[in-house]
Amino acid sequence: MKRFDRKKENDYFRDLTTLRQSGAVDEYVTEFQRIAIMIHHIPEERLAFLFNEGLTKPLRAMVKVSSPRSLDDAIRVAYDLEPTVKSLREDQYPRGWIIGSRLLRGLARPRHFLHPG
Repeated sequence: MKRFDRKKENDYFRDLTTLRQSGAVDEYVTEFQRIAIMIHHIPEERLAFLFNEGLTKPLRAMVKVSSPRSLDDAIRVAYDLEPTVKSLREDQYPRGWIIGSRLLRGLARPRHFLHPG
């Protein structure tokens, strides 16, 4: 039986590494999972990392703080934090600052107070 999709696994991996969230988390999750199922033998931690890298900056920083160990964990955290991120205005996290775990309590910290990364 011939495969209708002629893309190679490396092409899907490249697609996954360049995928970026441009709308709701739900849309990003759907597209990420559609591509991810085409890649075999990739560790869960790597999938979680790639998923997180494609999230919007404020959401990416907040999910990173939770240290998800699996794709399911990263997705759950992204869904949980999406309303918080949507409620923020860009002026609440000034340029050059990274959002850390204290953002959940309404505080932001300068980059030098956060863990490396």
